[in-house]
Amino acid sequence: MTSLEKDIEVALKLLYKEQLTEEEWNHYNRIYPWSNEDIYNYYNYEDLTNKNALCITSSGDHILYAVAAGANNIDAFDKNRLCKYYAALKIALILSQDEKTFFKLINCRSKCIISKSINLQEIEPFIDETYYTFWKEITSSRKFKHNKILFRFDGSPQQIRLNYNNLRNSLNEATINYIDADANLFLKQAQKYYDAIFLSNIIEWEHYLDRNFILSSFINLLNNNGVIYDYCHKRFINSLNFWNNEPESIINNRVLVYRNKKQTISSK
Repeated sequence: MTSLEKDIEVALKLLYKEQLTEEEWNHYNRIYPWSNEDIYNYYNYEDLTNKNALCITSSGDHILYAVAAGANNIDAFDKNRLCKYYAALKIALILSQDEKTFFKLINCRSKCIISKSINLQEIEPFIDETYYTFWKEITSSRKFKHNKILFRFDGSPQQIRLNYNNLRNSLNEATINYIDADANLFLKQAQKYYDAIFLSNIIEWEHYLDRNFILSSFINLLNNNGVIYDYCHKRFINSLNFWNNEPESIINNRVLVYRNKKQTISSK
């Protein structure tokens, strides 16, 4: 069975409310339809024009904001192997639809997040064949009309506070690479440095003793003067032990900002 076939199989199991195996739960879960972290409050702090960015795939909103900030080469990683399909679909819809239609097609308030009226043929030129095949199989299922079961319930389309036409133009120029990996696996196989890393709140998901090690490891992937944004969803900033990683600044008492001020010796 190919990875695509497995991804389709597990997505259908979720759609039909079938039990996943423990191994499947390690690599798959329901998808965030939108970011839940006031993402628009901190992406405007960096000019990423023609720079490399690393972010969480999740709802795809981090990718959109990185592109809007100017990044033209983006790596997006997530342990949930279904996230890349949703992010690719979101991007294809932006590239193929006007703003009103886009929010109509992925903002249903009934039994689905993705509208049943979505026309895959319209987006086919804007999406990789692998992701197109995935959605062709999922949308052809009789349970697709209840596709809300594929998604988590937190997050809001109000997170997307971007100029739609400018975003579309920037997406046309951007290269996006999806990586199926959690933080530890990604760090083991990382091959390059980045000008900006947006970690969302993944530090909160790691064991306490691993958090500073993981943060330090991501800081080591920064180019000179590169920056990390670490969002605090559950952590209380005033009670944090920063150990050897004192943030450069804190945005809105939510986002810890770290900067690499040491010259990068070599590129990966």
